Amino acid sequence: MKSIISYKPYDILRLCVLAIFPLLSSQALLAQDAEMADSTTADSAPPVIPVNPQTPQAQNNLRFPEQIQRKKLQDRQKVFALGEGRADVTDTIVRSLMNVFYTDQFRSFQDPEAPYFMLMSKDAHLAMGVGGLLTLRGWYDWHGVVPDVFYSPYNIPIPVNPARNHELRASAANTGFYLTLLGRKTVIGDFFAYIEGGFRGYNRVDFRLRRAYIIVKGFTAGYALTTFLDVGALPPSVDDGTPNGTVDRANILLRYRHNFKKGWSVAGALEFPSTTIADKDNNTEACTPFLPDVAAFGQYQWDEGYSHIRLSGLLRTLSYRNLIEKHNINKIGWGVALSGMVKIIPNLTLYGSAIYGAGHNGYLGDLSYGEHDLVEIAGKPGELQVPRAFSYLAGFKYNFKPELYVTGSFSQIMNYEDKPADPEGYRYGLCGNVNMFWEITPRLNIGGGYIVGRRKNFDGTSGTSHRIEALMQLSF
Repeated sequence: MKSIISYKPYDILRLCVLAIFPLLSSQALLAQDAEMADSTTADSAPPVIPVNPQTPQAQNNLRFPEQIQRKKLQDRQKVFALGEGRADVTDTIVRSLMNVFYTDQFRSFQDPEAPYFMLMSKDAHLAMGVGGLLTLRGWYDWHGVVPDVFYSPYNIPIPVNPARNHELRASAANTGFYLTLLGRKTVIGDFFAYIEGGFRGYNRVDFRLRRAYIIVKGFTAGYALTTFLDVGALPPSVDDGTPNGTVDRANILLRYRHNFKKGWSVAGALEFPSTTIADKDNNTEACTPFLPDVAAFGQYQWDEGYSHIRLSGLLRTLSYRNLIEKHNINKIGWGVALSGMVKIIPNLTLYGSAIYGAGHNGYLGDLSYGEHDLVEIAGKPGELQVPRAFSYLAGFKYNFKPELYVTGSFSQIMNYEDKPADPEGYRYGLCGNVNMFWEITPRLNIGGGYIVGRRKNFDGTSGTSHRIEALMQLSF
């Protein structure tokens, strides 16, 4: 971190304006630092609290490209103390606050970075930041248009509509804002609160809540990514919808996680999702849920957290009413997942996951689009079955430089139904992609990628689609 500066309350508005301009370039950042320091002296504000720069030896201890990029972000962080400030507020205290943001293991590549500047209370017990993520993407589909901002083999048209054989589009989907509050030595202990909302693009202009949760003493409560998802096992991708063979779900939940020594950790959660149950032909009706889903995992990590392996499990109750026989029926859904990421060498990371279960389809990428938790049985009106599904993912990331890297993945979801009632129902989906990213600055990222997907139905019909996509993200 460059510096911790104390200002009087009436200076904060001026500082917020000045703090935006350094985002343009690293040279502008250094120039603003010097200007702000001079201004502080001229206004007779409290002196700048010195921050010990990291020694060359410490810098050499950064083994991985991700550590180097994170260090650049932290060094450019600006924290302004309200009021007179405490003389004993050191860089170590501020770093301990900011590290809470980066150690949240349920944050994905598409999520914004920590806010560029934060306001800290004079006792250094609270820090609040307001930030955002500007996302612009453009893409070109051919040999079948996927009618969504995010690519999914589930949405590949079968057969291809000649009027929609190719398409060029752009979107600002995933642009949003967030508020974060970090606390230390409070009545409830150390905590981290986070609220994020965003837009879905010019043709989906509605503003949606994406996350809203608080973490206190290992407990997470609120709207957050499901415990059944291993975010760290997903390689970065230009498209937020790929790879398809993974868990993709956020729930209202109550989760507890405990970290043991020597890299071990466990977590368990009660989650409150909606179910996707078929209710066609007025033969069945989904019942309101009365029990939460139970999710848990055990994990072992090494390489300072940049390598890990995780075993996850999911248990849920699925209920529906047979309208022909006039009674309710409860089914059990479950899922198990093995996932992880491994640093082969500092510049090469491998990713992988395998997921199998029954009645967990609403958690999976492609199958979350339809009603696949419980499905109809051909020739048995009023009865629903719990379909099984297996999915896998294999991916990689290679850094040419800390700020320049290439990624790729291949994934598949296979849907198993006994006597499927819909011949045109989803049988399996394949998805492959390769991407190149350049982090021009730690907060400005551009990338490009190619995606190919294939969908096959139960009746044997299939379709293939291609997409090239470009992405620009600015986090502030």
